[in-house]
Amino acid sequence: MASAEALLPEGFRLKRASGTLTVSWRGPTHWLFVVAGASGAVLSVILLTGSLLTSQRLTGAPFLFGLALLFSAYMMLVGICNRTRIRICEDRLRAENGPLPCIFPSIFQVGCKRGIPLDQLRGIRIEKELQADPPEGRLPTYAFHADLRDGTVETLLTRMEEEGARSLGQVLADAGGLAVILPAEEPPVGAICRLHRR
Repeated sequence: MASAEALLPEGFRLKRASGTLTVSWRGPTHWLFVVAGASGAVLSVILLTGSLLTSQRLTGAPFLFGLALLFSAYMMLVGICNRTRIRICEDRLRAENGPLPCIFPSIFQVGCKRGIPLDQLRGIRIEKELQADPPEGRLPTYAFHADLRDGTVETLLTRMEEEGARSLGQVLADAGGLAVILPAEEPPVGAICRLHRR
C-alpha cells in the first residue's frame, strides 16, 4: 500500500505532529486572489499617482485610491500566505483557511471551521457537486459531507477537483482512520463520446 504522502497530488502537504494530522493545499482560488490583488494594486497606484499629479485634485480621491491599494495588497497577501487545511486534532475534524482572515471565507471551499467532534462523526461522503461540461472546459467538482450520528450533515469542503478529492479522502481514511465513502469511478468523458458514436 502506498504511503499517505504518496497518495496526495502535487501541491498538497501532509504533516503529522503530536497526535495531529494536517493536509493543506493552495487551490485555484488562492492564485485568483494573488492575480486580482496584484492587478488592483497596480491600478490603484496608477490612479493614485494620476490624482496626485493633476492640477484638478478631486477631494478625497487620493484617500479612496490609497484604501483600494491597501485592500488589493491584502487580497494578494491572503492568496500568497493562506492555505486550505483539513485537520484532525484534539479529537476534532476541522476544515479551515488561514492564517490570515479573509472577508470572503466561503470562496476558499471551507464549510466548517468550528470542528466536528470525532465521537459524533459517523463518516465522510465525497459527492459530485457539478457535472463535467467538456464544451465549456468545466471539470467535475466534489464536496466533502460529514454525516453525524444525530442524523445531520455538515459540509466540510466544496469545489474540490476529482484528483484532490479522491486522494484527500483516501488519506483521511488511511492515515486519519475515518470512515470515508469515495465517489464512484467514472469513465473519462472522451471514452463516453467514443462509445456513443459507434
